Amino acid sequence: MSLIGVQDSSIFCTSLDGYGIPLGDNWLETLKSEISGEVIVLFVLSENYFQSNVSLCEMGASWVLSKKHVPILIPPVQFNDIAGVIPLTQGLKIGDKHKWTQLKTQLETLFNLSPKAPQIWETRRDEILERIETLLVP
Repeated sequence: MSLIGVQDSSIFCTSLDGYGIPLGDNWLETLKSEISGEVIVLFVLSENYFQSNVSLCEMGASWVLSKKHVPILIPPVQFNDIAGVIPLTQGLKIGDKHKWTQLKTQLETLFNLSPKAPQIWETRRDEILERIETLLVP
């Protein structure tokens, strides 16, 4: 279970084993099925993401089929870098703790979750963001 409380069974992620497309399944049909319902798609956009044809196909399909999507930018990617891709979608930079709290609130509403106490959420969020920051240092 995630820090926010979203159940593993509610998470679909093509980049993580156990959360993606089962062996032998048609990846395009599975992707279409997964993103056609009441979902929120989180795009984690890095320089490598834009070099992957599969990732770009997934983005296009998600943009067309999903009702809600949120770009999460990994430096050095900036909002002007995605202007021609998903230009009107409000997103966040990965280190922006206030935007993460906004996303947490949206996910709690979408998945009908009990809100985490602020002191629990903020402490864990900040620990995770500190770890991410150390990974991003060149």
